[in-house]
Amino acid sequence: MAASLAHTWAFNRESIIWFVKGDLAQALALGALQTVMFWGLSLTLSLQAWAMGLLFPLLAIVSSGVSYFLSTFRIQVFGPNTVALAFETNPEEAAGFLGLEFLIRIGITFALALLVAFLNGKVWGNFSRLKRSGLIACCLVASAAPHLLTKLPMGLPFEALAHTASYLAERQRLHGILENRLDLSLLPAEAQDQEMLVVLILGESARPDHFQINGYPRSTTPKSLELGLVSFRDVTSCGTTTRTAVPCMLTRATLGEPGLALRETSLVSVFKAAGFSTAWISNQSFLGKANTVVSAIAKESHTVYFNHPQADNVLMSFTDQELLEPLEQVLEKSPPRALIVLHTVGSHWLYDHHYPDEFRMFQPVCTRRSPASCSLEEIRNAYDNSILFTDHFISQVIERVRHLRALVWYVSDHGESLGEEGRWGHGQAEEIPEQRKVPMLVWASPRYLEAHGKRWENLLARRDIAASHDNLFHSLIDCAGISSQVLDRNLSLCWEPSRE
Repeated sequence: MAASLAHTWAFNRESIIWFVKGDLAQALALGALQTVMFWGLSLTLSLQAWAMGLLFPLLAIVSSGVSYFLSTFRIQVFGPNTVALAFETNPEEAAGFLGLEFLIRIGITFALALLVAFLNGKVWGNFSRLKRSGLIACCLVASAAPHLLTKLPMGLPFEALAHTASYLAERQRLHGILENRLDLSLLPAEAQDQEMLVVLILGESARPDHFQINGYPRSTTPKSLELGLVSFRDVTSCGTTTRTAVPCMLTRATLGEPGLALRETSLVSVFKAAGFSTAWISNQSFLGKANTVVSAIAKESHTVYFNHPQADNVLMSFTDQELLEPLEQVLEKSPPRALIVLHTVGSHWLYDHHYPDEFRMFQPVCTRRSPASCSLEEIRNAYDNSILFTDHFISQVIERVRHLRALVWYVSDHGESLGEEGRWGHGQAEEIPEQRKVPMLVWASPRYLEAHGKRWENLLARRDIAASHDNLFHSLIDCAGISSQVLDRNLSLCWEPSRE
């Protein structure tokens, strides 16, 4: 047990300290649980002398090495994307991280682990396998139940093994998706204009009834009102999670046939076929159950930029303002015809982590990790502040493209529950109304209106219809003046049915 306690403090103290910042009692519980888990592992290995002598030092080295990198590079969130960075770093770059301090640390860990393995045989030699199995069972029950209930980090080396397995599984999944889809960029497509910029802003967890432009009493979208954005007030999403909604909204997949998102590429490929330069700029993470299919779509673009490839939207504080600089860089290099997708963090929980202090207009706000521990007023205030900042972000994007022939389209992936019937967040079920309704805003520059006035008139005439993510793929292609055999103009918001 002493060795297990030493292991927890030596290699998991960063995560424990991180939890201290939020909840001391939870941090103490985390340390105790991680100690019990490692003690259970040690007891399990002790059942076979060879396993204790070989695997115990190996796992200790894994814990030591991962802990070194997490501490050295101040990585607050350890997950599959951290493993991806390690696997995908070239050997020359990786060698630069293996300094003397790292080697000394690994050497000391290995020596101490061998000593513990040797002493373990002396200590447990008089204990029968039955007694050790009983202790193992107790450790399993004592650690598994709290982890399952509260989703506390398992600690090292368990998380290193679990995240590596998750990364390898998601990488294989990504490879399969990329290999097996029909590539729409190989189909003929023609652009009407020599100059056209389309910016698609993918919102996150935004709900339309908290947008002032849709009648919400709070001033959450003053910029959108000032700039005259067109709002579609009755829009239904493809799903209640990013992993289902984003692939559906960007492909020919529909509410009735979502599987098409895995069988063919997205509108990015159609724009490429029409001669557009394409870019994907993201504030979301690269791999993971919620992101892998989305990343496959991102990789269709000529330029792919992940601002936070290992982002954790709950624990990390960052804002979509960080996307503006890479947007400017892409705009400087883009040819006259371009599609730029901005995948935002938007209003993802923890809301207060995703807008600057100057946008904390509505107070008090929820700053605790569990929404159930905050009042409804604190939740609403923090959420509305995130919508206010989204409005500001949209206006900043428009400011950078207003002199071009440009179309800016904002739509959220899904909505969000804010305490309705005890629900929080999203993704619990597909039929929850506040998670299925999303905002959709459109802005066109003066030069776009001059060239495509009729399309804009058609869009304005349909602003009050019941729309869905099904319309997005076809609307963006048609509104940009692209002709393609995959375009269904009946689903385009810029098409007038009588023109057929």
